Amino acid sequence: MAKSKTKIEWVTQAELARILDVDRSRVSYLLHKDRRLRPAARKVGKRFMLDKAKALAIIEATRAPQQIAGGDSTSSYIDARAMREKYRALGAKLEYEQKREELMSKADVVREATVAGILIKEKLSAIPGRLGALAAAESDPFKCEQMLKLEINQVLEDLSVTLSKAELKGGKNAG
Repeated sequence: MAKSKTKIEWVTQAELARILDVDRSRVSYLLHKDRRLRPAARKVGKRFMLDKAKALAIIEATRAPQQIAGGDSTSSYIDARAMREKYRALGAKLEYEQKREELMSKADVVREATVAGILIKEKLSAIPGRLGALAAAESDPFKCEQMLKLEINQVLEDLSVTLSKAELKGGKNAG
């Protein structure tokens, strides 16, 4: 029984580069530096010959074609530059809005919210002191409820006026 031997098609680095549509230097890199094409290579004199089928199989198995071609370096540079420009534009927009006082820093928001919270707490905490004696003297629960609602509404209205006058940084900070 005779063995069927497939004939190996040997190609040079330049020929493989043309097949892959890449520079010859890229094939040289994959052969010498990266060494992934070493199993498909055979040195003939000063040159390396490559088993075409084996080399193509190795390349297909290890990386996507654009990575073999080295095309990702240019596209990644373009992507990085586009991202840099995007963030530069966002920074300029943020600076512009801060100058127009449309934006507040997080620290300013926290400070203003704390001031508003303290003011609300103080005003609402004063209600029992003002209404305690009146509510104790009133025997009708409906009238007690009405007094409380009226007082709470008045306190909330006063707070609304006070906080809007302070303009809690909506544009300018008076507080």
